Amino acid sequence: MKLALLLLLAIQVNAQQPQSNPQPIVTLKSNIISHVTTHVVATPEIDVILDTKQSSTVQEQEPQKTKTFTKTYAVDKNDKINLANEYGALIIKTWDKNEIKVDAEIKAFANSDSEAQKLLEATSINASKAGDLISFVTDIDLTNNWSSKSKKREVKVFMTVYMPSTNALNATQEYGDLVISDHSGPTTLAVEYGNLIAGNLKSSTNSIRVEYGKATIKSVNQARITHEYGDGITIGSAGSLSINAEYTTIKIGSLRGKATANLEYVKLIADDISASFAITADYGSITLGFDPSFKASINVATNYGSFKYGPAANVKRLNSSDRDYDFSRVYTGDIGKGDGKGDNISIKSEYTTIIFK
Repeated sequence: MKLALLLLLAIQVNAQQPQSNPQPIVTLKSNIISHVTTHVVATPEIDVILDTKQSSTVQEQEPQKTKTFTKTYAVDKNDKINLANEYGALIIKTWDKNEIKVDAEIKAFANSDSEAQKLLEATSINASKAGDLISFVTDIDLTNNWSSKSKKREVKVFMTVYMPSTNALNATQEYGDLVISDHSGPTTLAVEYGNLIAGNLKSSTNSIRVEYGKATIKSVNQARITHEYGDGITIGSAGSLSINAEYTTIKIGSLRGKATANLEYVKLIADDISASFAITADYGSITLGFDPSFKASINVATNYGSFKYGPAANVKRLNSSDRDYDFSRVYTGDIGKGDGKGDNISIKSEYTTIIFK
């Protein structure tokens, strides 16, 4: 009898307790753009799940607004060109005219026509010529505290530049690709979150930096190259190179000038080498091939790595040991036939696989 009374009391208590209402799941997509000094920083897109009733009110295609820009300046051989673009693409073409011309198409996307128009009006290209410096700089000005709860706001600037190939060039592209045809003047090229595609860079002064992207270069005479966290560098042929790279892959078709490389977590493949190459590498792999007529001395030091070489190399180990736990090894010798020019292949590595083909 007592057990029955206890069960009845428990049922009554549960019946009086309110049932918890399930919390709605909300989704927002935000692509926020903020203005900091003269450039724009985009925060990552935030995804939260929308419930089906709310998501049905979101437009599938955002309204778009477009405007164009064109500007021309006369150029002489001493003028320097500065280009800086964000969100879109920067395409650089050369011509025989003594002038520089920039054509651009600016597109703004938002959740309403009015918001797209505001974003379009906030985006401009600042053109100037002061002394021997000609500049075209994309500016997205959101300092008027304009804000929106819209699903998406985005601007893209597609800039096409026509200029003589002999003028010194400084070009920067963020969040998009930079494409440059053959160029004989000095270059400084920088790309972040985009790809670099270059033709023949003929100057003896080139500085190239690519972060979070891919670089493809047909040929380069001399260059300093920095590449981090990207999809790789491919160079058809090169003269002298100075390379600093992390977390990427580097492929070089032929190397005719002296080169240095400082690598971390990099896979390096270089074929048809015919000049000195000094490499410092940690946590990666190095595969080198040599011109048949090339002769050089070899100095290789490995720590927790390996060194394999073909019949063209005459190599001996200096610190030979029968101990299984001896992971530091030093090799010396030479590769190739003939008198040589005093060239040297020098590698100092840790946790790296080295192969001479």
